[in-house]
Amino acid sequence: MNDHMTVSDIEKELDFWYNYIQEKNNFKHKDFYQNFFNFADIGGRCLEIGCGGSPFTTYADSIVQKIELHLLDTLIDQISNVSRFEFLKNYTRYNSNLLNLNCNIFNDSIVCLNVLDHFENNHIEFIQKIHSLLNKEGTVFIYYDIRERYCDGHYSIPHHEIHNYISQIFNIMKESNEINPVHRGWSTVYSSYRAILKVK
Repeated sequence: MNDHMTVSDIEKELDFWYNYIQEKNNFKHKDFYQNFFNFADIGGRCLEIGCGGSPFTTYADSIVQKIELHLLDTLIDQISNVSRFEFLKNYTRYNSNLLNLNCNIFNDSIVCLNVLDHFENNHIEFIQKIHSLLNKEGTVFIYYDIRERYCDGHYSIPHHEIHNYISQIFNIMKESNEINPVHRGWSTVYSSYRAILKVK
């Protein structure tokens, strides 16, 4: 059981971050995220999964609470060694995939944006693991794309199965299937899923 990316997909992802130049506070998905997620609600201990070189704290305009942010990404050590991403070393980092994470600390919130479609299998186990890392009133901010087939290093994942499982273990506070306009017409994406979830 794993949520590993393939060697080829890892190479593509690293190439993206090595060549991606983000203007200050201008992450390309910023508007799509902020129009739905109220990042001002995040406080306390927060785990962000798969952030690469752009944790939400680098672009969110509405952060008002003190956040103890921890970063989980299989490539976080390699990305943080790039000079413009050295600021990542200021955070507690886990250079691991989620299913292999050995951590017993519960989080007030988990942010997982644009991650779930980066690997082919074990999506239910991935959601289950997220649930296990939350405190009893924990909140999840999640987004992933829904596409027709594997393309550009991203997978067609079973959204209906994932959504059904999510609804069993979380209260869905807010959700949307509006497509990410940045991804419209790209990589066979025909819908996107954003949701704010609360532990039942």
